[in-house]
This record gives sequence, structure tokens and C-alpha cells, in this order.
Amino acid sequence: QNNLEQVEYIVDSIEKNLQDDELKLDDIVVINLDPLTTKKVVGDFRQKLYEKGINSNLAGVSTSPDIFYTDDAITFTGIYRAKGNEAPMVYIINSQYSYTGYELAKKRNILFTAMTRSKAWVRVCGYGEDMKNLNEEFQKIKENDFKLKFKYPTEEEREHMNIVNKDMSMEEKSKLQKNE
Repeated sequence: QNNLEQVEYIVDSIEKNLQDDELKLDDIVVINLDPLTTKKVVGDFRQKLYEKGINSNLAGVSTSPDIFYTDDAITFTGIYRAKGNEAPMVYIINSQYSYTGYELAKKRNILFTAMTRSKAWVRVCGYGEDMKNLNEEFQKIKENDFKLKFKYPTEEEREHMNIVNKDMSMEEKSKLQKNE
């Protein structure tokens, strides 16, 4: 799957929500997981919605910084603007961002926070191999009756985990970026 398929799926689903599911425009929020790319990546989604006659806003950009919802538009937002705001239907886009890479614990917390913005329904969407792997994780949880099972690590294992998974300082991030 690629980004174009993600865009088409979300736009078609939103159209169905409005036509068949009796949702209103302000019942739907679309959250981008990567906080640094929201302004750039939501353009394709908003353009396709516009072509179908569906109005949308990018919270704090195409609206006043103080306004999150308007009753005549679907709201697109990044994760940090979404905090404290909830909607009946939440679409999370680019969820593959939360599967691998540096600061994985932080990325998973971002995904969890996005999921908690929903009052009723949530769709976790993305594309590529990382999204396929994330979906496999969801399926394993579903097969286990939505119960998480894990082995509690020993003190030695916890110490190692703290070293391996600790958040990087700005200096460490800068050094890593230079090396890459």
C-alpha cells in the first residue's frame, strides 16, 4: 500500500461517514502522527475532499490559532493540537511512523494519545511495510481477546532496557544526525 491508497481510503470513508453514517463535518477529526510533517502531508487529503465538495480545515493554520473545530468543516491536525480535543470519529494517518526508528516509546505514546481522542470510532491508517507490521501487532492483540501479555523483566533486564530505550538528549540527537 502507498500514500495514495491511504488518501483514497480515508476520503472515501469520510464521504461514507457523511452520507450513510449520519455523521456531521465537525464529528470527524484526522490526526497526523508525525508532528513535523502535518502541514505538508494533509494537502493531498484536503484536496481530494474538496474535489468531492467536502470542506476541511487545518487546525491553527487555515483557522484562527484559538479555533479547533468549525461546524462546517472536517478538522485536520497534528497530535499536539489534538490533545484536549475529542471527536466521535478519528482517523489517524501515517501510523507507520510509530512502528520503528528512534524514540519508539515516544512514538507509541503519540499513537496511543491519538487513539484516545476518539469518543466512539477510530481508524488507524498508514502505508508501507511498517504499517503492515503494525497491523500484525493489532491482529495478535485482537486474537488474544485484547489482552496484553508480557514477561516482567528482571532488574538486570530493566537496567539494560533503560539504557537502550532512553530518550536521547539534544546533543545525542545532533551527533546521530551528523553521523547519518
